[in-house]
Amino acid sequence: MSDRLLTLDFGVVALYLLVTLIVGIVKGRGVKTMEQFAIGPLDRYATVVLVATLLSSRFGGTATVGVSGRVFRSGMILFVAQMGTFAGYMLMSKIVAPYAGRFRGMVSAGDMMGSFYGGSARIVTGIAGVCFCLVGLSVQIGAVCYFCQYFFGISKLTSAIIGAEIVVIYTWFGGSRSVAYTDMVQFCVLAISIPLIAIMGVYSVGGTHTFLNQVPSEKLTLFPEGPERRDFMWLFLFFCLPRLVPVDVQRLLMARDARQAVIAFQATGLIRAFLTFCVACIGLIALCSKTSLEPDQAFFHVVKIALPEGCRGFAIAGLIAAVMSSADSKLSSAAIHLTHDVIKPLVPRISDFNERLIAQVTTVVLGNLAILFVLIFDSIFALKIVSLVAWYPPILSPLLLGIMGIKASSRAFLLSSCSGFVMALAWKFAEIRGEGILKFPLVPSIAISAAVLLIARCFDPPEKRGRFDNPFAGKSPLSPK
Repeated sequence: MSDRLLTLDFGVVALYLLVTLIVGIVKGRGVKTMEQFAIGPLDRYATVVLVATLLSSRFGGTATVGVSGRVFRSGMILFVAQMGTFAGYMLMSKIVAPYAGRFRGMVSAGDMMGSFYGGSARIVTGIAGVCFCLVGLSVQIGAVCYFCQYFFGISKLTSAIIGAEIVVIYTWFGGSRSVAYTDMVQFCVLAISIPLIAIMGVYSVGGTHTFLNQVPSEKLTLFPEGPERRDFMWLFLFFCLPRLVPVDVQRLLMARDARQAVIAFQATGLIRAFLTFCVACIGLIALCSKTSLEPDQAFFHVVKIALPEGCRGFAIAGLIAAVMSSADSKLSSAAIHLTHDVIKPLVPRISDFNERLIAQVTTVVLGNLAILFVLIFDSIFALKIVSLVAWYPPILSPLLLGIMGIKASSRAFLLSSCSGFVMALAWKFAEIRGEGILKFPLVPSIAISAAVLLIARCFDPPEKRGRFDNPFAGKSPLSPK
């Protein structure tokens, strides 16, 4: 079999990209205000669209190629760790989604943080959101480059420009509205292609019985002994957290009401668990077929050996769908954070019309800046830890506590954010020097941030503290009225 996809496969991928671009442009028409650009139409979205964009925005290259490669190398213990994400979505449906109605009229996480802790919190959140989303966008564009080089032999520069500019065009045109409906297309391709690859892959190695017999028993052990067990435990705990990132907050604000938000988060958790299982199986199929592979090539290897011409093109379209749906969401969120949470507070007299124009300009600038990052840095994936440290330790705990009614002064927020950020950096520095006791600094850093905020607010005047709302008390938003 040729190392390059055949003409039919290339045509299928090209058709997918064309359809995505057309849908994004058509659905983005009529966007005139900043609110429409940031969260879409005033009547919001159907639940199926909200589920599609919520899932697609977080199911990128790491969740597909990355997970299959880690399962190829470490076995199903990685799948167990990934199931923490399911728990995280269920937790968000309980402690975050029921409060969606409180934030009607807000368009970003910065708006929410500003209402909890004041204007400085809004700007800090905006800067953290831009860092998180811009690096995440660069990672996804880098994944597109890798796919195009591997299957089509297209240069890194050309593939980066093609992949990024398609996303930039429709995101510039319609903002979150275009992103939501292109995510719907990408979700459909994902939902079909990932299970198809897994089913055809099992068939290619001789069926279910042969597949299970060929997989080494240690790879099927869910809780194996060894040095990696502790690291996977911390990874599982991190995934169990309600990990609200900028794109999740955008989807929360896009919901019509709390009931729709709860259903969307629960459905996303269930669908993602199923797709992650399929991706894990793909990693094991690659192990049965060829044990000498590099882990990052496990997914691609199964696509090449298991699927016929045409179907391979659809499978690669599914991979690109996973990457582009994550990229467009991060680009849109980065532009909104930079414009609405950083520029507007500093220049408050900007009209709504001009704010939307600035958001469109920043969309183009950030999209092309991500291309530069991909071309300049040989290992763009190494920057991902920077984006994680920029968001989770300083922002996540104050955001979650604020949603649940635990408010505080700007001083308490800044103490909390700085504590979490410094803790993460110190932990990472200790790891680099070989002195760290764990390889995963985010969980303890998030805990420190929450503890400092709760302690610091005790010294705030009563009117700054807010009131804790127990999300586990009272009627569920899903209960009949």
